[in-house]
Amino acid sequence: PYDRFVTGFAVESGAPAGTYVLGDDEDEAVITEIQAARPDLVVALGPKAAGLAARRLGGVPVVFALVPNWQRYGLSGSHVAGIALQRAVKSDLSTLKAVVPRVKRVGVFFDPRYSSNVVEEARRAAGELGLEIVAVQIRRPTEIARAARRVADKVDALWMVPDRTVADVRAFQALRDLALGRGLPLMALTGSQVREGALFALAPNYTELGRQAARLARRILGGARPGSLGVQEPAGLDLVFNLTAAARVGAKAGGGEAIGWALLEHAAKSGFTVRVYE
Repeated sequence: PYDRFVTGFAVESGAPAGTYVLGDDEDEAVITEIQAARPDLVVALGPKAAGLAARRLGGVPVVFALVPNWQRYGLSGSHVAGIALQRAVKSDLSTLKAVVPRVKRVGVFFDPRYSSNVVEEARRAAGELGLEIVAVQIRRPTEIARAARRVADKVDALWMVPDRTVADVRAFQALRDLALGRGLPLMALTGSQVREGALFALAPNYTELGRQAARLARRILGGARPGSLGVQEPAGLDLVFNLTAAARVGAKAGGGEAIGWALLEHAAKSGFTVRVYE
């Protein structure tokens, strides 16, 4: 993902750029090297790089990206702008409702250390859409299989949020296996999760995110104040779809073909690129 982002940025910007990679015990050396280079702007990828750049580079303009749940990291200030990794949760829930209109109760699993704010936002958005959020707290990925079985008969769909515990591969596999076994729609986070059996995801298009970051950087280098630009929603999202999962869900949702047509219609209206896995 980082390589694809950098490629998109380089193609769009056409500007010379140095690349720095943080390591477990190399952070101070990298920060010192960047300070010595006196860059006009820094693009920081991921939570660690974004936090260090925002705090340690003496007010150098920073554009951050690829930071899940970015609000948790204190990424603010007059010298900071960014691109969210996910759209607002209302966009996720609107997509879920558009693809599987019968959905009323949505199961979501979260670790309160990381995602309480996301769940609260989801509750507000769900109320506006006529949906109900059934939220279940977990603390370890190994807890999710049992928790999911407890609520499986009480929800119409499962929805993954960008949470470090829930995004663990063991947690995803437990949700996927339950969803496929029960014929429940599972809205995941990434294209790879859809390839592995989730029904669909609004997944980042990393190359397009890099191009978007280049456009944002160009505005800042042209005189715009980073803080006034704020954090943009991602322009690059793909609606990724799994045909096999659709066939499993289709038995309870009007047929896999109906789900596919609903997804294509929503993608066309929203301007999403569609990727399909069998």
